[in-house]
Amino acid sequence: MPVLIKNECGPFYYLLVMAYMAFPTDEEKREQYGQVIVATAAKNIDEGRSVTLTQDTIDGLLSAAKSGAANGLDDASIGGFMAGEVLLYMLRMRNSGVSSPSLDKAQHLTSEFFGRSKQYNGSNYRGTGRDTVRKNWDSFRSVAHLWAACEVLCQSCPEGRPRAGWIAGNGDAILHLAHAICEDAVNYQPPKAKEPVLLPEKTWRLDGIKTVHYTLPNLTERELELLNVFEPRPRGNSSSPLDTTKMHQ
Repeated sequence: MPVLIKNECGPFYYLLVMAYMAFPTDEEKREQYGQVIVATAAKNIDEGRSVTLTQDTIDGLLSAAKSGAANGLDDASIGGFMAGEVLLYMLRMRNSGVSSPSLDKAQHLTSEFFGRSKQYNGSNYRGTGRDTVRKNWDSFRSVAHLWAACEVLCQSCPEGRPRAGWIAGNGDAILHLAHAICEDAVNYQPPKAKEPVLLPEKTWRLDGIKTVHYTLPNLTERELELLNVFEPRPRGNSSSPLDTTKMHQ
């Protein structure tokens, strides 16, 4: 059965989703971060006026302060964006007609993407290895569609404008795009793979979001060249479920 992020916040649904993006497997930290979101939203709406918080919210804020949960989204962003990039590469390889698209190939391209970019989202990530990409994919796979949607929206951010503010101002668009990417990925099983790119029973689905049409760019010539030199790596008994046993493209 699919897992669902219930829309219990109305216009603040995107803010709630951010807690799942940061902590997809940690319910306690999600709850703590959610209380931070509630308090922040209340402050922004009632700026200059007194704000009344429930005891649950106050308790959550104190707990979040002790655990550092309020910083979770910042800490998660690089890993989440890596997972989102892997997902986008899986779908772009399919759209580009790549022979035998696999998770290992997508992680290879993502490693090259982060490793060759001197600056990404304001920080230097030169030299990112495939093992790091794979670990982040494993950690954020269940919310990779949400990070992928953020990545796509980031690419449309006007030059000179902070990406964080751009994303915050396009929360609804991100949710609609993330839902469309999710429904695409849970129904796409690459050739020779044993499971879909996103697992229906483990992927965090969005509540009450309509599916929209979306398109992704085909792989560039440079990305296709990188696939030509791709070499799978044996992993003993921990092979990726999307990798094939054939050791060449």
